[in-house]
Amino acid sequence: IWLDADAIIMNTDLSVHQMSQQPGWEKDLVVAFDQGPGEWHFNTGVMLIRKSVWTKSFLEQTLALSKNDGHRNHGNWEQFSMIRLHDDNFAGAKSHVHIIPDSERHTFNAFL
Repeated sequence: IWLDADAIIMNTDLSVHQMSQQPGWEKDLVVAFDQGPGEWHFNTGVMLIRKSVWTKSFLEQTLALSKNDGHRNHGNWEQFSMIRLHDDNFAGAKSHVHIIPDSERHTFNAFL
């Protein structure tokens, strides 16, 4: 699991294993829907990341995109890069990424 430094775990009664049993959560990358402007369809502040060949490749490509000025100079370069890879369906990303719908964000990456 990835948690940004400003993330807070509010429900310690629910384990990562229990969360991972929900439909869609068997995918390699689980992220929450984001209400951000335009291109922000998911948030990378909290991610459930499975160890897999696909995930390693996806993360390597995310890092490689940081060498591009348009990505590196973006305030949220990793999120911007991951969304771009998802939207471009890099290595079949759309079948490997589960975006938790807005109606279920309360379980994962909720916002005030």
